[in-house]
Amino acid sequence: MTLRMEPAEAAREVRSFVLVVLTYRCAMAELSGTDAKYRSGAWEALEAAAPAGEADALFGYVFGFARSLLAVTERPLEWRRTYCAHLCRDEWLAVSMIDAAQRGDASGLLGAAAELVGPEALGDALHAAQT
Repeated sequence: MTLRMEPAEAAREVRSFVLVVLTYRCAMAELSGTDAKYRSGAWEALEAAAPAGEADALFGYVFGFARSLLAVTERPLEWRRTYCAHLCRDEWLAVSMIDAAQRGDASGLLGAAAELVGPEALGDALHAAQT
């Protein structure tokens, strides 16, 4: 037996996923020094999608998470431009960390973090994902 989502619930899940990926990509572009214009794109997307008054906090969380990952990783992180339809491995692992943290899946969070930043930097990356 399979559990199926109601169409409205599935649509919310897809919108949330796209929003996380878009804002993560904007944060990576901004923080990597590639393009500063993406900060406003992330802000506009969050402001349009988040409940009133919550966009500011979400913006800070996404940028804080990306900043923490960039600070602790043992290698340069890869990311795609906002218009790219596919996730690269690093993006998939970062989004997996966020998803696992929100669901309380410690095993999934640890696995994704270890793959993304390396075992030595796990503490900082885990803290960033859970805020």
